[in-house]
Amino acid sequence: MNQTILASLKKAALLLAFFTITFTSIAQITQQEVNTRLQNLPFPSFSIKVPSFPDKTYLITDFGAVGNGSTICTKAINSAITKCSAEGGGVVIIPAGLFITGRIEMKSNVNLHLEAGAMIVFSSDINDYLSDKKAMAPLINGSNMENVAITGYGSFDGNGQYWRPVKKEKTTERQWKDLLAKGGTTNNQGTIWYPDPATTKGQTTLPGNKKNDTTNNSSVKVKISSRPKMLSLSNSKSVLIEGITLKNSPEFAMLMRNIDGMVLKNVTVMNEWWAQNGDGLDISACKNVLFDNCTVNAGDDGICMKSSNGKSGAFNLENIVIKDCKVYHAHGGFVIGSNTDGSMHNIYVNNCNFTWTDTGLRFKSNIGRGGIVDNIFIDGVYMKDIDGEAIIFDFKYEDTAVGKNSDPNKDSGKVPDFKNFSIKNIVCDGAKTAFLVDGNHAPMVNNVTVENAVFKTDKGVIATLAQGITFINTTFDVMKKPVVTTYQTGGLTFKNCNFSQTKGTVIQLSGVVTTNISIINSNINPQQIGYTEGATKNGVTIKN
Repeated sequence: MNQTILASLKKAALLLAFFTITFTSIAQITQQEVNTRLQNLPFPSFSIKVPSFPDKTYLITDFGAVGNGSTICTKAINSAITKCSAEGGGVVIIPAGLFITGRIEMKSNVNLHLEAGAMIVFSSDINDYLSDKKAMAPLINGSNMENVAITGYGSFDGNGQYWRPVKKEKTTERQWKDLLAKGGTTNNQGTIWYPDPATTKGQTTLPGNKKNDTTNNSSVKVKISSRPKMLSLSNSKSVLIEGITLKNSPEFAMLMRNIDGMVLKNVTVMNEWWAQNGDGLDISACKNVLFDNCTVNAGDDGICMKSSNGKSGAFNLENIVIKDCKVYHAHGGFVIGSNTDGSMHNIYVNNCNFTWTDTGLRFKSNIGRGGIVDNIFIDGVYMKDIDGEAIIFDFKYEDTAVGKNSDPNKDSGKVPDFKNFSIKNIVCDGAKTAFLVDGNHAPMVNNVTVENAVFKTDKGVIATLAQGITFINTTFDVMKKPVVTTYQTGGLTFKNCNFSQTKGTVIQLSGVVTTNISIINSNINPQQIGYTEGATKNGVTIKN
């Protein structure tokens, strides 16, 4: 073969190999793939525009970043992002290495891409994050953006051990001694360890505290106490988070606010189970979102929906699809709340696994933070070794971050209204309770259907102040009796259900409004039903 032709072919082959490697290293989910994932939904389909970027790359090492684990690379990383955005967009590449940085500021039309082996570790020095803002801004921050992505195969480490308090009850004796040996401080009761002595003082100056001190010194203490979220973008459109790992966050690993159009694909969260407020993947007041094949191990809620400050008749959070996700340690596998006053609509959870979580499906709110939550579809959730409830509706949820108002007469505009839940194809192998509703003052849950479910649990159904709950083709393989306990709960139906407990009282009904109870083609007879506190057999219909 002619040597010139041979040389040209070799050159072409090298160029092809280069472009193939480059394309593979920054490949992302396609628009067609997203469109496919959003088909056959139980509510009207919607669209998400997947971000796209010019074929331009900006290597952070060209801006002075050094991945040696000691050089501070904040300026280099943010300079690359700023230049990329200013020049019309492209891909900012973080190569293999360990890069120390302060806060990262994302901008429009930028794909921050971590190559395999890339590790971003956030500085443990609070001076790298202080600003004029009242609270600590997120470690990865950005707002009012469009067409933005964080992708790749590397990880972000939040150095959370320098920020997070640790509860003594969550540690072994040896671990607690090791924490005390590191320094820091404890609260007056000696039950919570703080990594920075200023933290406990900062607790007295947090917003809403009567001892609020606005001096510069106290401001720093408050910021140490508040702790930054790791990844939080807000008020933006067309966002993609794909492939990355978020670990060891100071507080939430992720909280996205007011995003319209977002895809989370193959995202992993790794927080210790005892990490205080170490939520996994949270979204607040977002619309048109796809979670696809994400994995979470968290110190608080796993995958969580929040919605606040809604206008009357509007849904601040709607059109959410969650598919093929896995949650390990977490307070809840899939969670709604606690703040739901912005209202929620059209959420679909499909083919997910929860293992070792405190609860499986966790729906929580309270008077004062409630709103309408409806059109919730859950199809295919498989749970193993759940510590508490497989499914829980908790309308008495309280924490110290929000005022504890539970009087409906004082805040009638923010009473939870959870309705139209379809929960089917559920298997739970191990939990304390199968299904729990803990109402508050009046029924706040209505029209919930559980269909094609198997519960292998200690306890069965406990319902207080609920309306319109239906179980169809459900097996209760329950250790303790009664299998069903209700108080002031009406419209309860069991159709084609099987109860493993068949002796003594299987269903215990209480309260004068516990009426309209239907038992259809289920292995229950009148002698297995007990009545107290005004409930009577006149409110029960049995058909076999």
